Amino acid sequence: MTHRLERLVIFALLALIAPACLAAQFTFANGNIQLTVPDGWPRILQSKGDPETMVFQVPDPSPDSRNALARISVTTEQVHDIISFERFVQENSARAHVLPDYQADKLHSTSTTLRYTADDGSVQQTYVEHYSLHHGYAVVVRCVRPSHSQAGAAWAATFDRGCASIAASIK
Repeated sequence: MTHRLERLVIFALLALIAPACLAAQFTFANGNIQLTVPDGWPRILQSKGDPETMVFQVPDPSPDSRNALARISVTTEQVHDIISFERFVQENSARAHVLPDYQADKLHSTSTTLRYTADDGSVQQTYVEHYSLHHGYAVVVRCVRPSHSQAGAAWAATFDRGCASIAASIK
């Protein structure tokens, strides 16, 4: 009877723990793209098809968080060659140029990472867009956070590390 009870307890614990461990794993593009999102960053939007997008909210504990949503979106689109990937990057990055008060951060931008600030309503936001090509899919990880959150520099650094970790986790 003791072994049966032990097995039941272990099974119950695994049933409770396993979903929590898997909650940060997401799959796109019919299983071709996988990524990991930090715990506690809930998915708030998902579209299916091509392109496919998921949006994750990054909780901002500051009182001014109601004015701007800190978020990370991941978009995938099937491409046939490097020219299609370059077109994907150009089309997505062109959207940034029309945002109010767009200011490129040329010092920290590269051919596959675009950094800039722009206004979203009344709040200046910091944007980082990571572009990559995986298994025939163009991928953009777009990270948006208030440039000056009352949550402080530690929260902004955690956001930035989480953004970079999502981009690096893409397989």
